[in-house]
Amino acid sequence: MLLIRNCYLIDPASGTEGRTDILIRDGRFAKIEKNQTAPEGARVLDASGLVACPGLIDTHSHFRDPGFTHKEDLTSGAAAAVKGGYTSIILMANTNPPVDDVPILRDILERGRNLPVHLYSCANVTKGMAGETLADLAALAECGAAGFTDDGLPIMDSRLLEEALRQAKALGLPVSLHEEDKS
Repeated sequence: MLLIRNCYLIDPASGTEGRTDILIRDGRFAKIEKNQTAPEGARVLDASGLVACPGLIDTHSHFRDPGFTHKEDLTSGAAAAVKGGYTSIILMANTNPPVDDVPILRDILERGRNLPVHLYSCANVTKGMAGETLADLAALAECGAAGFTDDGLPIMDSRLLEEALRQAKALGLPVSLHEEDKS
């Protein structure tokens, strides 16, 4: 048993916010209440100044895998995320090779299955992030893409972008863009 004392609890699902104690028994929340008496044998953790909340979600993460693993990879990025309180991560697709076809996306998602976070990945809007030819958005969505992006690179062809937005809407997936002029 563990009694977490004096934490600041934020739980949007229940509308709870404020200082309280949390009793955990058998790995489950047993009681959330202020000024609890510690049950016999319980370990007590003073969480004054700390926040307890549901796991955080990073919707724009760069783990740089594949291709730039000298910066970070799936394993090191997931370990850092967990330390920061994140339980779900959505990866951007500006990797090398880009995440513009099913085998690359499938590889990332399969390698992410055994990580200590829920790993999701965006796929690229265009082949090679070149802004010229749409990737197969439907196939990428079916494989598990969380959305579409050419992260960091604007798509200058307005007709191509409009078609990408139309397809993404039909697939029920978001598009994340950097649409500034390159000049």
